[in-house]
Amino acid sequence: MMRLIAGLCMTLLASASFALPIVSLNPSSTSLAPNESFSVDVLLSGVEVTDPLLAFGFDVDTGAGLRFNGATIAAMFFDDSDAFATTDVGGSAFPAVSGEGILLATLSLTAGFTPGLWDIALTSTGSDFGVSEGLFTLSETFALQAGTAVEVVGGTAVPLPSSVLLVVLGLLLLPRQTVAVRLHSENNLPTKLS
Repeated sequence: MMRLIAGLCMTLLASASFALPIVSLNPSSTSLAPNESFSVDVLLSGVEVTDPLLAFGFDVDTGAGLRFNGATIAAMFFDDSDAFATTDVGGSAFPAVSGEGILLATLSLTAGFTPGLWDIALTSTGSDFGVSEGLFTLSETFALQAGTAVEVVGGTAVPLPSSVLLVVLGLLLLPRQTVAVRLHSENNLPTKLS
């Protein structure tokens, strides 16, 4: 009987899992007009009280369809973004932070002019992982990876300058004048060009 109880306890202890921190992105809008500015909140959940968050760092990858303008670090963190030249966004907290729905930063972006679905990816990989990028808790460093997509839709017609309209109007009238000069020339009448 003791062996059964001991075996059950060992099984329960071995299967106990700790929650991993989860990063999520919350864009202010997922449908954007060309050249529209928008923001993305970077949220963290699953940070245990026994292993609180000390710091974070990540890079922002938007591809060609969006432009990353910078980030505002949440008030509970110190802004460490400028401390590491190859890390886009970074922050640290003292005292350490735990809980659900922790705002890390708000990213500022601008939509490009090309319609389509565009990805926003946060990464903490490569040689900077564990140095300036990742989620740093009291006991571990976790890779930070998250993503979302936004769509650039439609577009507004770009107004043509008035000079282009004058050139188009002139080109439309040009063939009529040429025909009139030819007809006048075929009759062997003198032509007067001004």
